[in-house]
Amino acid sequence: MRVWLLKDGENLPVQQGSRRMRTWMLAEELARRGHSVVWWASTFSHQRKTLLFNHDERVKISDRFDLRLLFCGDYSANFSLRRYLVHKKLGRRFSVEARKESPPDIIIAALPIIDLAYEAVNYAREYGIPVFVDIRDLWPQTILERMPIPLRCAARLLLSADFYRTKSLFRRADGIIAVSKGFLAWGLQQARLTSPRTTDRIFYLGYPATNGKIRQTGVLGDLAARLNNKIIFTFVGSFGSTYELKLLCEVAKIADEKSLDSIHFLLAGDGEQFADISARTRNLSNISLLGWLDQDQIRELLGLSHVGLAPYIKMADMVPNKPFEYFSAGLPIISSLQGEMEELIEENSVGFSYRPGDVRELYLLIDRLAADPALRNSMAANARRVFESTYREDLIYSAYADHLESMVASRGV
Repeated sequence: MRVWLLKDGENLPVQQGSRRMRTWMLAEELARRGHSVVWWASTFSHQRKTLLFNHDERVKISDRFDLRLLFCGDYSANFSLRRYLVHKKLGRRFSVEARKESPPDIIIAALPIIDLAYEAVNYAREYGIPVFVDIRDLWPQTILERMPIPLRCAARLLLSADFYRTKSLFRRADGIIAVSKGFLAWGLQQARLTSPRTTDRIFYLGYPATNGKIRQTGVLGDLAARLNNKIIFTFVGSFGSTYELKLLCEVAKIADEKSLDSIHFLLAGDGEQFADISARTRNLSNISLLGWLDQDQIRELLGLSHVGLAPYIKMADMVPNKPFEYFSAGLPIISSLQGEMEELIEENSVGFSYRPGDVRELYLLIDRLAADPALRNSMAANARRVFESTYREDLIYSAYADHLESMVASRGV
């Protein structure tokens, strides 16, 4: 079958050393099965905040996997008017360019982006094509929650068209895919459905299996030697406003003041918070900023780490890829995620949860895991077990592809 995947903001296969994420993994699984896949996105790298191309571009990744990239401009901050306008343009450009192509057999449009998903549903309804919405984030609700409380009423009015279009696209889509139970429930609510249909499914983000071996080369090899006797707590990700990275700085400062010499923090990534975090950690010897790492370097870093950190701002029912990335390397996790991920961590004994913004609680959990190697090792084994049994890439995206194939084969959408 011919498949269109619509998702902007993920790492793209044209970015050397990039980590494979959900759309990329699904595209490869579908292509491996003999289907023809086109991934629609913009030419802008959300993670690196750089333009990959300043014009529309088609890139053949493999015989059955192509990128269709649309030039729509750029932005410097995740939470900004310019990003909002770039997304608007991306939706409009897709609406025009899609009609120049041969129609696919099925479309999977990710949310976010609202504009891209909305235009995908419009196109699908016009051409009689089954269309699924894959929920990764609860836009525009997430945008509203990021606003200062006194401004939310006004923001709700300004975003009223986005709320309308979100409800509209869910009510006209043939099926809903979600990365968590809470997200699926939200999507069903938007669609005015009281229970899931056969077309509605949960597929977690998952992560590729990794052996976590340390190459002992370059900067990370030198770091591994220098920190050989330390308990390493690691954060890997964008230094965006989604994360409470200042909290990690405060905990590192407390540990330094208490002369807790056994602990070291490694923060890998780049983004809008980097300059601030760099300034906050300048005089702390127990925390290192590693900057942007490629996929092999991330695996090397996780291989020398002992605990993964997920310091999110307040988010209910969010099940992002970061915990699975840590689990793939056999790392227990300390997370501020609430709802479903909090339950997963407790039920499988793979780490601890704390309340967002609670410095003292986070410090005590870090201190506890640093001081108890038996507990740390037990949770590490559990993390590896739950990853291998449930959250491996091949398990999740094989099931995802099965679902799409059955929907097209039966036309029961």
